[in-house]
Amino acid sequence: MTLTNWLVDYVFTPLRMATRALGDFGLACSITINMVALSLWHGMTGGFIVFGLLHSGYITAEALTSRWRSRFFKKHQNLNATGDFLGRLLTFHFVAFALVFFRSPHLSGAFWLLRHLATGWANVTAVLESMMTEVSARNLAIGLIGYAVLELCERFRPDLRVRNLRATGPRWLRWSFYFAAAIALAFGLSLFVLHTGQARSPFIYEIF
Repeated sequence: MTLTNWLVDYVFTPLRMATRALGDFGLACSITINMVALSLWHGMTGGFIVFGLLHSGYITAEALTSRWRSRFFKKHQNLNATGDFLGRLLTFHFVAFALVFFRSPHLSGAFWLLRHLATGWANVTAVLESMMTEVSARNLAIGLIGYAVLELCERFRPDLRVRNLRATGPRWLRWSFYFAAAIALAFGLSLFVLHTGQARSPFIYEIF
């Protein structure tokens, strides 16, 4: 977010101010330069450039059609739920498509993957069994439980209830909350310290 905010403040906003007379073309140019700069921060490769160009196209299309979509869904309010669903579906697949270029070290590898997306479905059972063997049932269960907890927290927002309770509750309750939070933090830090001594796959941004 720091990098994004810096680019917005010192790249996109000055460019947008300088290209206001060009209208939509100036907006598209400003978005494109900003997104390509953001992608090149990850590395000077063709894949990152394509990644930035694709996202600039997505954002430009969203910006240029925003008013039209707003009028359309205001006029057809019965389609709001369908529009929300399609928006999430398209956004996910557009971003996943761009991430192929982000992840591949070479453009040739990205295009090879895209060409072979529809092949190999006859062996899908073997592929799933291989994935389950590598992931292990334990790690899969941990991931699913974590996803379920995040989804429940997003829907019911227990943090808001805890915040209100902490602000209005008695002193003993507030200090109990602080004590529990300190224990949880100390436990998490101890796990992190113990884990650093083991072999692990580095987080992607550790590479840069």
